[in-house]
Amino acid sequence: AAYPSTPQIAPPLVGCGSRMTAPPAGKLREAMDDPTAAGSTVRYVLSPTDQIVRLNAVWDQFAFANAAPHLQRTLVLGSSLWRHIADPAVAEIYRRLLARARAGHRVEVPFRCDGPDSARDMRLVMTALPAHFIQCEAVLDAEASTARMPLWDGAATRTNDVLVACSWCKRLRVAREWLEPEHAIQALRLFQHAAMPLLSHSVCPPCEARLVSDC
Repeated sequence: AAYPSTPQIAPPLVGCGSRMTAPPAGKLREAMDDPTAAGSTVRYVLSPTDQIVRLNAVWDQFAFANAAPHLQRTLVLGSSLWRHIADPAVAEIYRRLLARARAGHRVEVPFRCDGPDSARDMRLVMTALPAHFIQCEAVLDAEASTARMPLWDGAATRTNDVLVACSWCKRLRVAREWLEPEHAIQALRLFQHAAMPLLSHSVCPPCEARLVSDC
């Protein structure tokens, strides 16, 4: 997934090389400033061309808490969503989800977003705004402390090896199997290493089948 993830973003909306028609300002303010979604809910708005045009304050809190300063909102605002999704299979799922949301359906997709010492169950919620804008929310449903896993630490030292994680359930691909993170880390003996492999993201077959059927 492109983001987990920011108080108030001042107008005007930011574009990247293309003209955009903004939805009514009141609707955007309502979308970004709803107090019931404050706290742990990460919220961002996509333009009709899938540029990231608004982010709430929780975005930055989430980025810095997960050692990802390169994802702070000043560096992300105005960029294309597709710049942040490298895997073709993941990108195709996002396209289908966005198309469903723009067709007027409320989209809710569960996903896992772990930190170095926590496991998080979250939901990606997409809802349509006027003029084909889309509001995306990453809603935290549950969080539990775990034994520290440097693999999820954005500041960890990395080797040149690449380990593929599912963007949705966080299973890790080991040989031809997709294993739960805890089992994969044990199988690869990562606790014995000071440096972690690089992480790449794709989608495991069970998640792909479920998400495609939901679209």
